[in-house]
Amino acid sequence: MTYVKSFLLFFFPRRAINLKFSLFSSKYQFILNHAGLKILKCAENLSFDDIYKILILKDYPLIIDVGAHEGESIDRFKKIFNDATIHSFEPNLENIKYLDKYKNEKTIINYVALSDRSGKIDFYKNSIVSGSASFYKPTMNTIWNKQNLKKSKSDKIELIKKIQVETQTLDEYVESNSIDIIDILKIDTQGSEDKVLHGAKNSLESGIIQFIEVEIMIQQLYEYKTNFFNLEKYLIPNNYKIFAINRSGNLLNDPNLYIDVLYVKN
Repeated sequence: MTYVKSFLLFFFPRRAINLKFSLFSSKYQFILNHAGLKILKCAENLSFDDIYKILILKDYPLIIDVGAHEGESIDRFKKIFNDATIHSFEPNLENIKYLDKYKNEKTIINYVALSDRSGKIDFYKNSIVSGSASFYKPTMNTIWNKQNLKKSKSDKIELIKKIQVETQTLDEYVESNSIDIIDILKIDTQGSEDKVLHGAKNSLESGIIQFIEVEIMIQQLYEYKTNFFNLEKYLIPNNYKIFAINRSGNLLNDPNLYIDVLYVKN
């Protein structure tokens, strides 16, 4: 509890609100007022979703979901915020059959990739694991990719298929849709997360993005993968700081190790 309290007090020292929370079977209970934040009770291990429930004091947050896949993140965010507006991006057109069912006035599905520029780019689809599609070729010397290759041969299918997909920048999308605040930007693009941030430079500089949730792969599953340095060169100068990491581990125990990192606007 001490660590959670320190984090919250550091990043949210003052709020013009006096409100007491006691939610989710007393997992956490705290007071926000003009003097700051006082935690009465808090669980040791809060998930990202718990953090959003605590700190996003809105009924209608706006969420940018980069890498929608088959709609898993849409389901997740709708469970946290019933009335959220979600703008999802997924360049793999094979997932239309999964994503079209979510379309409504508050869930906008864009079959385009967010990147550092508009145009077209090579996109590598994995026939065995659809969620591992990427701008980058997979490295075939890893245990995980060797297993996928073996399965693809037994199933007599081509493991990796290269296609071209349309790209757009987040800044262009924000401007064309008159978006003035993004409560959560979630990025899961299998190694190109830094390209998404590069295409969001204006949005980052203007401070309209409150939380940024990004995946970082520790293992080299692709010819290129982003890292803390390539992400934080866009984030640190714009006053974003790490707020949470969702897991620990090492490559000996988990050769496919990845982590999700949550940044918050200071």
